[in-house]
Amino acid sequence: MRIRKKGQIQMMETIVVLFIFFIIVILGLVFYTRIAKSSLAEKLDQYEELSKIQVAQIASSLPELQCSQDNIVKSNCVDLLKVEAATTVMSNNAADYFDLFAFSRITIYYIYPRTGNWPDEWEIYNVQPDDWDSKLPSYFPISLFDPFTQNYYFGVMVVEVYK
Repeated sequence: MRIRKKGQIQMMETIVVLFIFFIIVILGLVFYTRIAKSSLAEKLDQYEELSKIQVAQIASSLPELQCSQDNIVKSNCVDLLKVEAATTVMSNNAADYFDLFAFSRITIYYIYPRTGNWPDEWEIYNVQPDDWDSKLPSYFPISLFDPFTQNYYFGVMVVEVYK
């Protein structure tokens, strides 16, 4: 009789040890998945930031917008006369630019000094998805070149990527 009780006690000890072991394994898995989720969310945020910067770089390097003089391209410079023309061309042919800009909005703002007959803003590209939660704006300072007066002005290119 005594051997049987000793075997039952050892069996119960084994079951308790296995139970505790599985609890620890489950807690470890829960902890790991939470860390993996936060890491994945952080990577997704980084990817969205990089996509905004990529869209802005592509937009500022388009020949449709760039300043150039004697075939020398000036960095971070937008020709106002080209912007006027590109606004209508790019808005009428948004499907052709979708591979470059995807679901985003690109706007150029004329900031300082307020001289001349130029408008305050130009919407270069705007394609919105049907269902978007938020848009992530980024602001990039640029210089605006007036080819008529040969003057440079301060402007901002705003790139909003839809999420």
